[in-house]
Amino acid sequence: APAPRAVILIVIDTLRPDHLGSYGDTRAVTPTLDSLAATGVRFTDAMTTVPVTLPSVTSLLTGRLPLHHGVRDNDRFVLDPAEETLAQRFHAAGWRTGAVLGSAVLSRDRGLSRGFETYDDHFDTPFPVYDPTLQPLTGELARSQRRADVVTDRALTLVKSFGPAPYFLLVHYFDAHMFYDPPPRFMALHPGRPYDGEISFVDTEIARLLRGVGPRKDALVVVVSDH
Repeated sequence: APAPRAVILIVIDTLRPDHLGSYGDTRAVTPTLDSLAATGVRFTDAMTTVPVTLPSVTSLLTGRLPLHHGVRDNDRFVLDPAEETLAQRFHAAGWRTGAVLGSAVLSRDRGLSRGFETYDDHFDTPFPVYDPTLQPLTGELARSQRRADVVTDRALTLVKSFGPAPYFLLVHYFDAHMFYDPPPRFMALHPGRPYDGEISFVDTEIARLLRGVGPRKDALVVVVSDH
């Protein structure tokens, strides 16, 4: 196959493989992820470098263990400017680069924005809350995270701006992280299992993202979880 001229790295925060149809969950409603697994390469033995978002994603973008890149936790740690990131490599090679984040835990002050022309970490949109018990957290959630549909909207806008140029795009979905409060139609798919509802919601949004990328046959799509 020809070398890809678009690389889309999709990180689904806190996603368990055993809640996907492609990994054997018969109750899962994850057709997009299952199709990617069926038509691409599905890894059956994978391990995170650390079960914490910021250091794990830092390892994804540097290829190095937390012991070496120095980011050990979500708080206080900042990636050393001497560490080279994947985005810097792509940018140096002349590719367009962009990232859309689903959680403020990956905000630019953590050091991961280097090499990205656009690093969309502005949490300024309303955050719908469906569970009445979570209503008191509405403001806090709006300041710290985005739902999958907003992430997809912003990612598609970014892809459009790239035009025909080769590009590297990081898309981070945070919905499968607590608190579990999927939109009503996805909750209805999984009564009593809100975590699975969040996963189905993200799966639907990944389908919309890939449709928006269009018929581009030179795109490499990589889907991982940070932990």
